Amino acid sequence: MKDGISIVDKEKTSYHQQTIDLLTKVPKVRNASFDIMKGIAMLAVIIGHITTQCHGFIYSFHMPLFFIVSGYFFRLGNQRESMKKDVKHLLYPYLLTCAAILMVYTLRSIFVQKDCISSWILAAFYGSATLSHVSYYCAKIPRIGAIWFLLALFWCKNLFLLIVKHTRYPFLISLLVSVVSALINRYIINAPFTILIGFSATIFYYLGYWVRKQGGFDRLNILLAVGCIMVWLFAMLTSDMSIANALYKNYPVNVIGALGGTYGMYLVSTLLSTTKWIVSRSFEWFGRNSLTILCLHLFEMDVPFFRTFFHVSGSWTMVFAIMFCVVGVLVLKRIPFARRIYNIS
Repeated sequence: MKDGISIVDKEKTSYHQQTIDLLTKVPKVRNASFDIMKGIAMLAVIIGHITTQCHGFIYSFHMPLFFIVSGYFFRLGNQRESMKKDVKHLLYPYLLTCAAILMVYTLRSIFVQKDCISSWILAAFYGSATLSHVSYYCAKIPRIGAIWFLLALFWCKNLFLLIVKHTRYPFLISLLVSVVSALINRYIINAPFTILIGFSATIFYYLGYWVRKQGGFDRLNILLAVGCIMVWLFAMLTSDMSIANALYKNYPVNVIGALGGTYGMYLVSTLLSTTKWIVSRSFEWFGRNSLTILCLHLFEMDVPFFRTFFHVSGSWTMVFAIMFCVVGVLVLKRIPFARRIYNIS
């Protein structure tokens, strides 16, 4: 004991400071493994919306991965500044995508055939993730589709910042918030702007934050990592999960399995990042532009007459969807306003 401060207190203070330093440090070099991970998951999103094949594999990890990776890069900061940044990077792309689809439907309604524009306006305003699950009070709200994720991530990130800054037990609070939000959204009310879905994903965001505190995926305890992957394989075969539906058939298995799936994708991505194959470069490009591709995928999916015009059907639907997104990114990159809104690299 010296100057009223014990060695234990000093160690606690030192650990706390190390944690703050870690969470406020900005990586100087972009890690290709994470871009490849997001690229794989983004391709899985497109495939999962087109075919039911590999459903168990895709839905066991693809959307949780995005929340986990986002949590991994979480940084402590000012709440107001964080929200302003997220409005720019998440809500602006959401609004622009909704406006673009609404414009296309309006023009089609005027010059080709009448469409139910009011239904799409309601979907964009309410921001409901899906129609396959509707609560008693909101049974007639149409879905917004894939970009529900942008709204959900906005709520998840800013709630988690509050949790870390103002509570002593972020894991317990994140778990409690996630479970309660999922139950309310599934059985009581499907809240607007995907608020509850975002809150229910807080546990995945926490897992990314926790992995970063351990020093990264490379420094995870090998037995723990292997155990998570084994749970992932079990979840893939036996337990369905859909964050958009607040559906968790076996909550512990789904959550731990999602971490295992993300870790498995990290191992694959790290291996691919050491190569110069066109596959790894393609996944990396998809990952860097995943937000833009998500919005373009919604555009292609929610404006179905694109596929009709090009006579696309069957197995060619997947090829068309991917090519539409690739060409769309290249076109938007040449438009300064769109490039800035979607942060296209």
